[in-house]
Amino acid sequence: MCTMFAARPFALNTATAALAGVAVRAITTKTTTIIKG
Repeated sequence: MCTMFAARPFALNTATAALAGVAVRAITTKTTTIIKG
């Protein structure tokens, strides 16, 4: 997976990383809410 990311252009790589970060944050928030609730 890391090799695939490295092969991509830097801008695309950054955008993908940003999207992944947002997705992870959303999932974490949902999970935390479920646990707290």
